[in-house]
Order: sequence, then structure tokens, then C-alpha cells
Amino acid sequence: MKTHLKNRGKDRVWLFVAFLSMCALLFGELFEQIVFVPNWLIGDVPTNMMHFREFKHTTDPGMYYFPIAIIVIISHIRLLFKSSFLTIVQKKAVKTSLLLFSIVFVITIFVIVGINIPVIDQGSILDEQYSSKLTLWAILNMIRIILPAYALYKLSTLFTLNSSSN
Repeated sequence: MKTHLKNRGKDRVWLFVAFLSMCALLFGELFEQIVFVPNWLIGDVPTNMMHFREFKHTTDPGMYYFPIAIIVIISHIRLLFKSSFLTIVQKKAVKTSLLLFSIVFVITIFVIVGINIPVIDQGSILDEQYSSKLTLWAILNMIRIILPAYALYKLSTLFTLNSSSN
């Protein structure tokens, strides 16, 4: 009995870790949408990109997202395969959250390979293409905000408040 209760507590910690890591992902994307996009698209876009390349010459936003992605994956898999307190319906919410994260991950790979590397890292596209590529980035990033927000909603349904009658 004590082992079951102990495992249940660990499972709840994993749920909390999954929720917090998905929050970190969502708010990172939201930060980029609010801060990066206007700085890229308002004014002279090629000049803005030159300044952005100078800004991120030492590190990259990927340094923030990579560990979070690993934590999201591990925590969701742990909840799906090792949790002792989730019902089948609750595991469906975790699966939905993991699926939404997976979609965001695929979109992110496309954004990195198809937009970030040629536009931001290498500057290897024509000046006329900057605006359309960065507008596409902004649109895809909105999807990268909406999907984790819904995943958070699904995970939040697993949190319950226990009331004690005294």
C-alpha cells in the first residue's frame, strides 16, 4: 500500500513536470512572437536581420528549447507508461498533449531548416524574400503558440482539487 501511494506521488510530480515544461515551451514561443516578430518586420527587414544576426552571435533560442523539448518528451512518456494514477481517459489527455507537442516539434524543425538557417543564420536569401519568409515564420509561430496552449489545457484537466470534510 505504501509503495502504491509513493508511486502515485512520483506520478503527480511527473504530471507537474510535464505541465511546467509545456508552459515553458508556450511562453518561449509567445516571447518570440511578441519580441522577435516586430523587430524583424517593422522597418527595413534586411537591416533588421543583420542586427538580429549580430544580437545572437553567441547563443541561439534553440539553447532554451532543446532541454525543454527533452523534458516534455520524457515526462509525457513517463506519464503514459509508468503512471499508476491515470485512468484511460486521463491518459488520452496526455496522449493528446504529446501529439500536439510532436506537431509543434515538426513545425519547429521546418522553421529551423527552412527559415532560420537560410534567413537568420546564413543570410543566404535575396533581400526581397526576407519579408515573406519572416511572415511565414510568424504565422507558423502562432500555430506553435496555439497547440501548446491547448496541450496545457488538456494537461490541466488532470489536476484535481481534493476537498476534505472536517
